[in-house]
Amino acid sequence: MTDKNGMQISAREYLENSLQLHKGISDKIEERNRIRKLIRHCFQDRDCISLSRPAEKETELQEMDKLDNSQLRSKFLSEIQHARQKIFKKMKPKIVN
Repeated sequence: MTDKNGMQISAREYLENSLQLHKGISDKIEERNRIRKLIRHCFQDRDCISLSRPAEKETELQEMDKLDNSQLRSKFLSEIQHARQKIFKKMKPKIVN
């Protein structure tokens, strides 16, 4: 993944760059900046994971819900497994009083 200057960046850096406020005063910019602020406020501990294309053919992508795992690219499946491990590692059990 690269930034707008062509420098290599991590998925997390990409996310943080995307959440930077944009300059301007148009309604569109102000609305998007409001959303960026909300995401930054509500998700203070955040991360980003980039995933490869799950299937080669466009027709397969259109029917992802019908595909078996054996029909998905192995790289995608390993990235999904890594994402699941990362999510479960960070999850904390809910405590009900």
